[in-house]
Amino acid sequence: MEKNGIIQDPDVLDTWFSSALWPHSTMGWPENTPELQRYYPGSVLSTAREIITLWVARMVLTGRYNIGQVPFHDVYIHAVIQDGQGRPFKKTLGNGFDPVDIIDAYGADALRFTMANLSTETQDIRMPMKKVKLDNGREVQSSERFELGRNFCNKIWNAARFAFMNIENTPMDRLDVAGLPIEDRWILSQVSKAAVDVQDALDKFQFSRASILARDFFWDCLCDWYLELVKPRVHDDRKADEARQVLAFALDQSLRLLHPFIPFITERLWRQLNEIVPNRGLPGVAELDAPELLATAAYPPAGGWTALTAPDADAVFDDLRNATRAIREIRQNRNVALKDTVDVTISVPAQQRVESLRHEAQVIKQMAKVGELTIGADADRPPNAATLVIGDMQIFVANVIDAAAERKRLEKDLAGLDKQIAGIEGKLSNAGFVERAPAEVVQRERERLAELQAKRQTVVMHMGQLG
Repeated sequence: MEKNGIIQDPDVLDTWFSSALWPHSTMGWPENTPELQRYYPGSVLSTAREIITLWVARMVLTGRYNIGQVPFHDVYIHAVIQDGQGRPFKKTLGNGFDPVDIIDAYGADALRFTMANLSTETQDIRMPMKKVKLDNGREVQSSERFELGRNFCNKIWNAARFAFMNIENTPMDRLDVAGLPIEDRWILSQVSKAAVDVQDALDKFQFSRASILARDFFWDCLCDWYLELVKPRVHDDRKADEARQVLAFALDQSLRLLHPFIPFITERLWRQLNEIVPNRGLPGVAELDAPELLATAAYPPAGGWTALTAPDADAVFDDLRNATRAIREIRQNRNVALKDTVDVTISVPAQQRVESLRHEAQVIKQMAKVGELTIGADADRPPNAATLVIGDMQIFVANVIDAAAERKRLEKDLAGLDKQIAGIEGKLSNAGFVERAPAEVVQRERERLAELQAKRQTVVMHMGQLG
């Protein structure tokens, strides 16, 4: 080649060698530039696993050698998106999708939330592909898995629009948080808990867990429970202001929590929220900024809102939710019409819990369409009652079962419990297992055995009550 006048450039480096210099060479090294001082070392490198040795390790080596410091503090090895057969996307296979097509079909926020939701720390992401036709008639490659993100985005939009209709011009007065109704104290405590849990997940690069925690708070706690409970209050002028204040604050915090995963819809809703309720803090308890852009607003505090944390309200509301869900499950299983009320008896062993449930009985009545509600420490099972046991709480829904069919169901439950109990007893009677297994595993098995034995006693008791 040299005979033909082709000369090798003396300034060429191997591609991975030059890539290894990237963190500091792009900042002006070998000169000690302001950029190098400001931006080196970086905080996080996000990359795929196939180039850990080729690129990541070499950046660490050259950074230590040339600068004396590693080029980044953390390396996030992300999942790889695959098709439904577990193959990576390749143009030659034609098995991938264009993100722009997904945005056209589902929206940018749906794409972003779905990918965050599926990005666990240990598994690649499989996306079964199919051809879909867009509204403009164009046919593109897509995946039904993006329905997850679109459905949640629709939920956010609709819930926020409902809230806006009820909180406009709400005066944010000083609240006696401890004296608020149970649903207000509970949702404020859940706001604080969500702030702690989501930030913890983000700090650990657990993006799937973070997105699920944020979604569960918004969809389950705020929408399915709090909004449903306060609907009567926000339309009652005597009771509206406290509920509206709490709702405005909870919606503000929800948008902040969700913004990293769903930036566009939350930004749009933030602008509207600023217009109708410019000040959404709780004076003296939880002061808030409300900048024009949500992107510049402070994220909910990593330590939560200490003044809003209410373990007592959380415990009571857990009982209320468990009872409500059990009644709903029985209603559904027994085909009780939605318009019909049912009579319910709840038995819990601790008198303090009995008093708390009685005090907040309206929550169960409203959320489960209950007529007569009896709550006691040793409440008797009413006739022809369907039963569900949640921990140490027994829920009886009266006059919804056929006694013979119920006995058959209980006998089946008893057989299943006996089988599980025998399995655990066999494991715990094995000296080799007890000696070799970690102590926490053995303890967990013992606790599980005690739980199953308690359930068995309850089932036997219910069988006896059938006569």
